[in-house]
Amino acid sequence: MKALFSIILSLLLSGLVKAQTTFTNPVIDSDFPDVDIIRVNNDYYLLSTTMFHFPGATILHSHDMVNWEFYAAPLKKLSDKDSYNLLNGKDEYHHGMWASGLKYHDGKFYLLLNAQGFGSFIMTATDLRGEWTMKKLDHTYYDSNFLFDNDGRIYIVYGNSHISVAEVDKDFNYIRSKEIITRPNTGLEGNHLYHIGDYYYVYSTYGGYPSGQAAFRSKDPFGQYEEKMLFEKQIGGKINTVHQGALVQTQTGEWWSMLFEDENASGRMPHLQPVTWLDGWPILGNNGVPCITYKVPSIGCAPYPKLTGVSATEASDDFNGEALSPQWQWNHQEAAGSWSLTERKGWLRMRTVGTAKVMKQARGTITERIPGFRNKKDKFATVKMDASKMKEGDIAGLSVFQDPYAYVGVEKTGKGYNIVWREDTVRNTTRLPENNITKVALKGKPSTIYLRTKVNFPKDEAEYFYSLDGENFMPIGGRHKMSFNLSVFVGARYYIFNFATKRKGGYVDVDYIHFTEK
Repeated sequence: MKALFSIILSLLLSGLVKAQTTFTNPVIDSDFPDVDIIRVNNDYYLLSTTMFHFPGATILHSHDMVNWEFYAAPLKKLSDKDSYNLLNGKDEYHHGMWASGLKYHDGKFYLLLNAQGFGSFIMTATDLRGEWTMKKLDHTYYDSNFLFDNDGRIYIVYGNSHISVAEVDKDFNYIRSKEIITRPNTGLEGNHLYHIGDYYYVYSTYGGYPSGQAAFRSKDPFGQYEEKMLFEKQIGGKINTVHQGALVQTQTGEWWSMLFEDENASGRMPHLQPVTWLDGWPILGNNGVPCITYKVPSIGCAPYPKLTGVSATEASDDFNGEALSPQWQWNHQEAAGSWSLTERKGWLRMRTVGTAKVMKQARGTITERIPGFRNKKDKFATVKMDASKMKEGDIAGLSVFQDPYAYVGVEKTGKGYNIVWREDTVRNTTRLPENNITKVALKGKPSTIYLRTKVNFPKDEAEYFYSLDGENFMPIGGRHKMSFNLSVFVGARYYIFNFATKRKGGYVDVDYIHFTEK
């Protein structure tokens, strides 16, 4: 091993292997909102909001804060309520897990979770990939984070426009609280609490559009706080949307902040910003201006192991494993019996487990983020699907989902098969054209169908195509205008779905989803 390290060091010094020296924001080119970041020895972990997608509480891992891999998703379930399981016409769109906090203390990981409309929970584990315990708390803490203080006390910061600090015991039972910052009707939220040097710092965002990042400090966690704006809502005459995040210190003593930037339909993408200190205040970016390209963090000279997991910006999948790749989640909680990777090796089998009238109520729908905004090119996603075992009334396909959403799919009817394109809303908040359904009847009984979307984030548009041979693709439907609507509250995503409108029991097999720029 020593010899290997010597070879690597020699190559680096000779210039034959070039270490990465700069990065460009967004540092993670995909929708990971409401970030929290911690360092445990030489490892960095990032927690992101997952809303109504499960398994939730996505945790990424990195050695340098620039290159990230999927690592864990400990939130398997929140509730047995119909709404969390898309039953009886109910749902939790835009609810579920909101901004939460991650900490490591005395050999244990702690995840403070707020489920909007359902209360707050504390989750604990000694291994991020191991078993987690979950306890519902006796108080609700909106947009919260927490601090294990030097004297053994535990504090939670929380609130919107009216920010409070609560003290809790070692089991996170409530002891006392006090409102510490009052900014009525400003949307001040996304709170984090730190004890650095002589000061307690509340690190919060003025949310909305545009956005600002602020710091408040006091020498007493319940004391009088003074404020400093770190990113203004308008910088240099331009609207700012880089905000809401966390602070972290590297092994070499550097300070950094991971925040996110609102990017319309593509979602909220993490930005890594340098932090310097002046007169006891953190200074973000280039003296209050967000950095786009910057030198990589200084993390020491140790040769850390190469990341071997799935990249945080991965999208393609051939479904060759025995478990789902970690980029995948379910729309709402997993529906038992709805899928298999073993019944047909190399294919994802998607079974209908109930009936639904529209796709947004389809149980067993699989979903992943859409990466690749940075290079501002068209993004193509192609799904190969075997539709031969569908039942009459079944519809299966590929969607770009937000509100409104659209999809291209295959429909089994009493007469044969149709290719169908449909545009619909989640909350009926957006006006759509009256003729938002297009169908094309297929000849014979085709078993293999290829479905494709083309997404253009600079224009926030999606187009849809289908093919019977995987070579010749035909457009279908209109040009779908994407948006970022708070009725869903996450960026546009790929959804692969299969639902029955008449009776359950049919299935489709998905061979792959391939993500390309051509």
